[in-house]
Amino acid sequence: SLRAAGVFFVLGFSVRAYAIINSMSNTLPATESPMAPPPALREGLSPRWRSVAVHWFARLPSTNAWFHSKIIAQPTLVVANEQTAGQGQRGRAWHSPAGGLYWSVGYPVTSLPSPMLSLAIAAALCDQLRAAGYADVRVKWPNDLVAKGAKLGGILVETMPNGPDRWLVVVGVGINQSSPALAEQPPEQLPDRAMIGLNQLDQSVQDTTLCDRDALIGQLASAALDTLAQTPAQLTDRLSNRWSALDALAGQTITLAQPSGAVISGTAQGIAADGGLRVVTSSGEQIFYSGECRVMSGWQTT
Repeated sequence: SLRAAGVFFVLGFSVRAYAIINSMSNTLPATESPMAPPPALREGLSPRWRSVAVHWFARLPSTNAWFHSKIIAQPTLVVANEQTAGQGQRGRAWHSPAGGLYWSVGYPVTSLPSPMLSLAIAAALCDQLRAAGYADVRVKWPNDLVAKGAKLGGILVETMPNGPDRWLVVVGVGINQSSPALAEQPPEQLPDRAMIGLNQLDQSVQDTTLCDRDALIGQLASAALDTLAQTPAQLTDRLSNRWSALDALAGQTITLAQPSGAVISGTAQGIAADGGLRVVTSSGEQIFYSGECRVMSGWQTT
């Protein structure tokens, strides 16, 4: 079993301190054996990362959980066609039926990463999806991918021990390939909780190689690895240059549920220089670094 001694969420980023008692196999369902990855996946990786270790599974409990209790010596990509116990923020289950884009990259480091990393990863993946022709994709602070007023995917960044004085940063990503059309979802569906898949989005490019799911996973994983390799200053520069163009919350009326139980209401106004969410409330502008954000007025998709 593997017991988490501590889990801390800041800007969608968690640090897990683990006490390793015995084999992880006692707590997670058995996984299928890895298979040869589809050639398109390897081809989708950029030249810089084409030789990265790749483990492809037809089914896993969770691609992030695959890394738990392992010592990883080199950047590693884990992909599953289906997850049986996918996990999102705050331990929530992430529905992961066969055919979606479910993958994680593990990146060994010698120091804890910048708190800006999670935001920068979200921006990089959003930019890569737009480059693949999905122009409607935006980022909902801190690390949800949304399009046309619905959730397309989520990102979970974890840091875990990786040997003496070493850490492993794991970026887990789940992106819907197909979801019920917005009009088909129940009328009681909360306006900011609808789901959407890539199949429901218009793709503005004609290059058919960009339509291949496995190639797209390779492209997205490369974008994540490029971001993981950047310095804190480079991460800050990227966010300074790109966040406003990708921000799905700017100008939206929101509530922000705090870990203390307090609920803040106001208008989102982008992010501060250190990545905090700027919210104009009845008391003036405040900056928040954690919490569950809800769009109260319904998404504006124009």
